Amino acid sequence: YNKKIKKNKQYIGYVGRIEVEKGWEVFLDCIKLLKENNEINNKNVIIVGNGKDSEKLNLKIKEYKLEDIIERKPLVSQNELNNLYNEMKIFCFPTYRESLGLVAIEAMACGVPVIGSDINPLKEYINHGENGYLFKCGDHMDLYTQISNCLKIGKEKEIRLSKNAMRTSQEYETLKVEAKLKVIFENLIR
Repeated sequence: YNKKIKKNKQYIGYVGRIEVEKGWEVFLDCIKLLKENNEINNKNVIIVGNGKDSEKLNLKIKEYKLEDIIERKPLVSQNELNNLYNEMKIFCFPTYRESLGLVAIEAMACGVPVIGSDINPLKEYINHGENGYLFKCGDHMDLYTQISNCLKIGKEKEIRLSKNAMRTSQEYETLKVEAKLKVIFENLIR
């Protein structure tokens, strides 16, 4: 991951399967509110992913008249995903349940603060106000409040959030390496 902090990030991003349990509807309802309140405009939102609800998502984007602010990308390479993370100001993770949430950690590795559902394990690595923000799972109004507040923070706090997000991702890189080494050593011993 390109770990330099880029200035003038513009996107509010969502990366994941387009399926109900990933919370894409909560995200879209929130984006609709942000647009209605003139807090975002021209292509400030990017949604990356495919899934069984892709057609439903596309129809809802039209119904909500969000085509002018949402950029849709189905599946992208890891390299392109890295570039997209580096364009994000905020990464939204409105999932209802998760085992770890690798996409959130990938975003953090690029210095992107994550606004995620207040569920485990997200609560274990998103420290509210330090490296991202938590919102009440399934509550698009609370997600709206967190994004709205995050869009208004000053440059100094934005940089601090970004650096803390990167620091958090590094802890998980170490854990991943340790887990892989443990498996390798266990296999060698057998």
